[in-house]
Amino acid sequence: MLISLQGLYNLCPGQQNHPCTVKNMGEYTVDGQSYTLTFDEMPQVSIYLVFFRGFDYRIIICSPQIEKFRVTLYDIEKKVLISESCQNHEISFDFRSDSNLAAIVEISQQVENKEVQIMPGEIHLTLGFKENKLVNFK
Repeated sequence: MLISLQGLYNLCPGQQNHPCTVKNMGEYTVDGQSYTLTFDEMPQVSIYLVFFRGFDYRIIICSPQIEKFRVTLYDIEKKVLISESCQNHEISFDFRSDSNLAAIVEISQQVENKEVQIMPGEIHLTLGFKENKLVNFK
């Protein structure tokens, strides 16, 4: 299985009260779902997603309350495919898979001091896709 990371963006650097406003997906089509994950007592949240061969994907992850977090994309056998840190409320990355992929997206709060409590808050995930013109479906 091949996963290629095509881009990584910090979209809103320097904003103090980050609003998680409408996402610019560019040429990607939003999948039509609204994904909101909530941090309660655990330092990480996760969601299962399926990605299909023949498409490029853009994932935008944003939190109005949580400034620093890590995003890790695993396959179902927990092999790390992508792992990136966000330092400013919002991160985006593009990727493609050469096969159908059942995956776990895990978001972990980055706490520098072990005595610091986990910050309650929400993570918003937007998923976009576009056809990969280089793939032959025959």
